[in-house]
Order: sequence, then structure tokens, then C-alpha cells
Amino acid sequence: MRIENEEEQMFQNVINCHICGFELGDDRVRDHCHITGMFRGAAPNDFNMNYGFTLRIPVILNNLRWYKPHLIMQGLGNFKDEKINCIPNNSEKYISFFIDNMDFIDSLQFMNASLEKLVSNVAKDGGDKLPTLTKYIDGDK
Repeated sequence: MRIENEEEQMFQNVINCHICGFELGDDRVRDHCHITGMFRGAAPNDFNMNYGFTLRIPVILNNLRWYKPHLIMQGLGNFKDEKINCIPNNSEKYISFFIDNMDFIDSLQFMNASLEKLVSNVAKDGGDKLPTLTKYIDGDK
């Protein structure tokens, strides 16, 4: 945890919890983000223990089901302490799998056509359908 002198002084002098606003007791702790290490404020110990980060990180892979996700799973054998779950299509193909807070999903499951077909549809309509993309990428139309 990173805490500056000003933050430490604030922690020592603050009266109310930064989460709920109620008056702090003797069980105050330095609440901080467990990802960045940044100090957030003073809070009771039980609040701090229950105040978690529940962000799920989507890892979107095109056509995951057909690209042998078991190769990815073999590489994940190094993460023995992580909880791994999956939604199988059969013993070789996975619809999606989940490792700790990462969700590996197949983008093809959410599209009505292949990526190639969708890109060709945009090309037929003209590049102005993707103004942000065409602003940053030079290429043939």
C-alpha cells in the first residue's frame, strides 16, 4: 500500500468512515485498492474486509471454440492456485472458460456472421461507417 504523509495525517485525524460516513471507532484501518495500492480512506476493519473489487475482465477471442482452447488451458496449468471453470461444448471444445476474474469468451457466439463477413459488409457500405477506426488507420478503401 502506498500512502503519502498527507494521507496518513488525514487517516489519523478523520472522524467518519469514507465508505458509509458513520463515525469511526477504534477498529479503523487504512482502506486501499488491492490492485493499485492507492490509499482510499479510513474505514472500520469489517467494512474494509468486505469492500472488494468485483470487476470481471472479458478476454474476447474470435472463434475460440474452434481454435483449440485446450492449448490455452495447458498453459494455464502454471496457475495452480487459480479457480478455473468452463462451459464445454464437448471434451475438446469450450464455449467459454473462466479463470479467477477473467472470462474467456468466443466473440463468434455473439455475432450473426463470421468476422470476415461482417468486415466485408462494412466495406460495401463505405468506410464512413467506422469513423473512429478510419481516423486512425490509413489503408485502401
